[in-house]
Amino acid sequence: FPYTTLFRSPQFQGRQYADDQDALYIPAEYELDGFLFYRRKTWDATINVKNMTNNRILDPIDVTFAGNDAIYVRPPITASLTIRLRF
Repeated sequence: FPYTTLFRSPQFQGRQYADDQDALYIPAEYELDGFLFYRRKTWDATINVKNMTNNRILDPIDVTFAGNDAIYVRPPITASLTIRLRF
């Protein structure tokens, strides 16, 4: 009954414009996320990792808002652990 799963999720984003005049842009970037799942009869555990390559990932913030040329920098590599018990 115990089993383990490993999953990876590559994501690629091409060049993005970060203002409505197309003067400010974010170059193409990629992110690799993944998780490791382990299950037993009465419990399971999952380790999630975001941005496994620790790339600097940028997102434009509402480019249609007049005068907005702000860019959001996503957090670096992050991980979480989830444990579930079944009664």
